[in-house]
Amino acid sequence: MKIIECVPNFSEGRNPAFFEALKQSIKNIPNVTLLSLEPDGDYHRPTSSYSDEYSSK
Repeated sequence: MKIIECVPNFSEGRNPAFFEALKQSIKNIPNVTLLSLEPDGDYHRPTSSYSDEYSSK
């Protein structure tokens, strides 16, 4: 089993409603685990990471 980790960059670091919508969107993807979501108002970017199991079937 391999694990794929994604660390995208979103240009919204101050809107709590956006963070909640982002969390829910990621949690609704089958087999994906949200590892972290850290808003940063100073840089206006949240850092998020999530992972999925990769299968070469």
